[in-house]
Amino acid sequence: MGEEQLDPELVKRIKLVENPDYEGDPLTGMDYVLLFLVGLIIPAILMIWGWS
Repeated sequence: MGEEQLDPELVKRIKLVENPDYEGDPLTGMDYVLLFLVGLIIPAILMIWGWS
């Protein structure tokens, strides 16, 4: 397995993932609000709507 060559595109992507500068900006307050809305509130509304 050590003798196999990886695809150059795969090696390039692995190097990008290992780079901490590639992670992007930290989440903002609005990001957390949207995550809360999409992850909890909307599914709860849909479940309540389905029960009625």
